[in-house]
Amino acid sequence: MDIVDAHVHLFTQGPRADEPYPGAGRVEQVLRLMDQAGVSQAVLVPAVGPLSPANRQECAALAKAHADRLLLLADVPLHEPTAAEEVARARDAGAVGISYYPATPALEWLLAPACEGLWAACAAHRLPCNLHCGPAGYGVVRSLAARFPQIPFVLSHYGLPGKDFEPDHPTYGGLASRPVPANLWVKASAWYSVATHGGDGQDLRATACLQALVRHLGPERVLWGTDWPPAAATMTYAQALAAVRSGLSHLAPAPVAAVLGGNARQVFAA
Repeated sequence: MDIVDAHVHLFTQGPRADEPYPGAGRVEQVLRLMDQAGVSQAVLVPAVGPLSPANRQECAALAKAHADRLLLLADVPLHEPTAAEEVARARDAGAVGISYYPATPALEWLLAPACEGLWAACAAHRLPCNLHCGPAGYGVVRSLAARFPQIPFVLSHYGLPGKDFEPDHPTYGGLASRPVPANLWVKASAWYSVATHGGDGQDLRATACLQALVRHLGPERVLWGTDWPPAAATMTYAQALAAVRSGLSHLAPAPVAAVLGGNARQVFAA
């Protein structure tokens, strides 16, 4: 089976204060873990912040050096006036999509006329947009997906539903209200973020969130990912894969293969 980890972070500077153990976010370590788990490739998501201000450049260099194993999402600050130009540069640099971590939950500004050029650039360069947002942004993301059907929109970490979210919500907090845009995907990444007990691969709440996404969106709209190395604080790399496999055990082999790799291949086609 072709397995793709849709969400990993890598760092070349260190040691980092937030690493679960020394070297957890180093490329050699992660590639070794991928090999052991039978993972073909991983989607590299830059995490630019105080601990890693140069991670955008680090990730670009790592993806270039390991082009056979790593697919790069370019970190594009969508709130900046140069965002459209950065999207064009991202494609030229070999990125298979763009990533954005909003500073606030309110995302209505992404629908404003000032962002039309940004979305036109994503469409022209055939770049998916990976957003890190929760229920407060679901309506905006759904509106963007409806307005720009040629752009794949991907939400990280089960859509960041929050600890008070009930997995049996009839529309997954509004994300899956009908009709669901055909160009909307969600990563089943960061198991710990939806689990009651983060390191439990059989955690009932995390399993329920996974199965709710599959039920509401269809297995063709869900992508597996680890969120490594943050996930290493609660489980091993192999356990992160095994947990999702177990949660999908009620499905036939074909949809399981789609979640574990086929969908990522489709969304992040180079």
